[in-house]
Amino acid sequence: MATKNLKIEKGNFLWFRLFVEVLIHMKDNARAHHDLVEILRMNYPQSNFVADFNQNYTADKAIEWLTRDDSCLLKELNRALRQQHLDHLFVFRYVINDIHQQLKTEHDKEIKDKEKTLTLYRSQVISEFELSQLLQANTGELIAINSFMSTWSDRMKAIDFHKEQHHVGLKHILFEIEVDYTKKSRPFAQIYGKEQDLTLFMLGCVFRIRSIMEDHTFHCYVMKIELCSDDDCDLKNIFDHMTKDFIQPETDLITLGSLLHRMGELDKARKYFQLLLHELDENDPDRAHCFDGLGHIENDQGRFREALKYYQQALNLRMSHNSSHTNHSLIALSHIHIANDYKDMGDYNEALQNVEKARTFIRQQNLQEDRIKEAACHIIMGSILYEKAKCIEALDEFQQALDINKQQGIPDDHPDRASIFQNMGLCHLTSGTIIHNPTLALDYCVQALIIRLNTLPQNHRCTGITYRSIGLAYEQLKEYQSALKFYKEANIIHKALNKTFNELQKTENDIKRIQKHLSDPMLRPTHQFKTQSSQNEAPADIGAIKFKTERISPQLCSTEVPIQVVTRRMILLGRSNEVKSSFGDALLAQDNYFMINQGSSSVTYTNESSHIVGFRDFYGRKLMIVDTPAFANEYGSNSIIRTKITHSLEQAAPGPHAFLFVLEFTPELSFSEEDDKKLCEFLISIFGPTIYQYIVFVFTNLEKLQRAGIEIDRYLKQRCSQTFINLMKRCKNRYIPIDNRAPPNAKDASFAELLLIIDRMLNENQGKEYTYQSSSLQQTLKFTTQM
Repeated sequence: MATKNLKIEKGNFLWFRLFVEVLIHMKDNARAHHDLVEILRMNYPQSNFVADFNQNYTADKAIEWLTRDDSCLLKELNRALRQQHLDHLFVFRYVINDIHQQLKTEHDKEIKDKEKTLTLYRSQVISEFELSQLLQANTGELIAINSFMSTWSDRMKAIDFHKEQHHVGLKHILFEIEVDYTKKSRPFAQIYGKEQDLTLFMLGCVFRIRSIMEDHTFHCYVMKIELCSDDDCDLKNIFDHMTKDFIQPETDLITLGSLLHRMGELDKARKYFQLLLHELDENDPDRAHCFDGLGHIENDQGRFREALKYYQQALNLRMSHNSSHTNHSLIALSHIHIANDYKDMGDYNEALQNVEKARTFIRQQNLQEDRIKEAACHIIMGSILYEKAKCIEALDEFQQALDINKQQGIPDDHPDRASIFQNMGLCHLTSGTIIHNPTLALDYCVQALIIRLNTLPQNHRCTGITYRSIGLAYEQLKEYQSALKFYKEANIIHKALNKTFNELQKTENDIKRIQKHLSDPMLRPTHQFKTQSSQNEAPADIGAIKFKTERISPQLCSTEVPIQVVTRRMILLGRSNEVKSSFGDALLAQDNYFMINQGSSSVTYTNESSHIVGFRDFYGRKLMIVDTPAFANEYGSNSIIRTKITHSLEQAAPGPHAFLFVLEFTPELSFSEEDDKKLCEFLISIFGPTIYQYIVFVFTNLEKLQRAGIEIDRYLKQRCSQTFINLMKRCKNRYIPIDNRAPPNAKDASFAELLLIIDRMLNENQGKEYTYQSSSLQQTLKFTTQM
């Protein structure tokens, strides 16, 4: 069961729920069933259930198929929900829809027959880390359950169920759930035919915490929660509005691709747009929407010429169907897209010409709903004026865009509104103008950041852009430590997206500039650095930009500027690519993410397409995992290994919080005393002696020791060389065992324990990350930067 604290994961929940809504409104087709059956056959080749499911599944029995004793549906669906594997959930779309419809039908019947309130119970094993997150939650806060949740009406049955679950490192928690049938909420209903008191809740239910306390009698924690109505969540206004944008009576791949683009899932969005293009006839007008979507993706990634080709294809197709007012509106939209792209390329004349063409089509119709496109024209005009340092005129354009949208009823926390604040803030950051005011700029950008943290998924590109803008404001205010903090946050997000993004190079230059300044207090920036407008962060559909508007008189924030989540940067080290990369994949909860080459080279990655950096949001933490080449028997002066390790360290700038040295438990002594001595010399020569303060040993294949009946301490004493034992002592014996065959929740418990070890280690290091101190590494860095 995936539990989300809406205080810190509000944006993720909002977009995931919109994604689910798109799925359950999508038209069913035979291909969906075929694709799901193929996945089940591949993962469960010996299961008789799959053949039965393929031949006999019906929508009205969806819950029965999900909860059958021999069903593999629930396992696969829960895995996809837990990992938020969007492609797999797309394959499950018709099953999710069928379950939703069945629950809704049964729920409507129960409303008439049931008592007003009902108490249900859910027993769960969770990681110690997840428990600590729940214990920190306050009474009245909201949590969301992003999976289907089964409950009992019998408290003792739920307690007995958790007694049967025994996993090392996991904690038991009993959810006591109060439901009120008079509240409008996500559907839930009793499951007939399985257990008479089992009740299933639709995924995405929101609950309010009433209390949490420890029950010493049953050795568990008891959390009392109540099911919220759809009106209780403070995301209701923004969710309702965005539902109107995305959810129609029937959704399609265009809707899905547009939503994924807004979520920042560019590769997935591209796949669905291209898939639909292959299915549509050459003259189908819906192809224009696909071209729009592909153009937005290319624009977001800085490939403006490629974007322009797609936008032009969309325009040409719409011009060929130019026979209705609706199409006139779409032609105006195409010109807006093209204008925005030319503006991003710096071709302002072409941009202005296309703005005028868009306005011509808008004026011809004079439709109220097209006024939003006029607002988009003002935004483009404002961005062009900003680039020309005409910031007073630019501010007026942005304000007109706000005013045009005044009557639209858009929520104050709509993410598109943040784009306006961002642009207005940047205008006040431009030096040499009479409106130059970094304090006012900071306030505008903080407002943009608060909106984006609350309404965008974590690690969204627009959030990274806003972090950098705040860093620029702090730098102009000469608050350099604060500037560095926000530049680092921006850098992490841009690395998570794509290392080729232009923003990544900018933030790395920002960090170097500030670090150079902080290392020499006598320095002062002597150049005028250009601030970055949010020109490249246009929403998926510029024509859908809508803002609730009024004259803005920002009040300077008295509270600390928010940082999204705690970040932990970790570098993988190891003697075996297979062992190290397999652990990295498990830590990321992704299959085959890190490239593994077990041939002639021990270098984990060999070309530009290889993954060396991975990210995961883990219970409010942002994990950054950086891979390195394995170095078994390749110590000495192997320049390739050293260069690759140097490159990995640069990815973790300004420095990793921990080095995870990944090994495996093996029955025999794998490495000799001499090998381990070379290992220690290699570590010192590359990283310097301070690396001992940052190493945590990770031993995989714990199940092998358990089968052999060997205790870990005895293994370390009898199967490891004295040199390796001394190495572990120098690292204060920080290690964690990992059971490769443990279920996902047990693995997550181990990963949570690993984070606690890293937190304690960081406290010992006064919260400082590892910095390059080895002369060998510094020379390698100098050499690689000169190449």
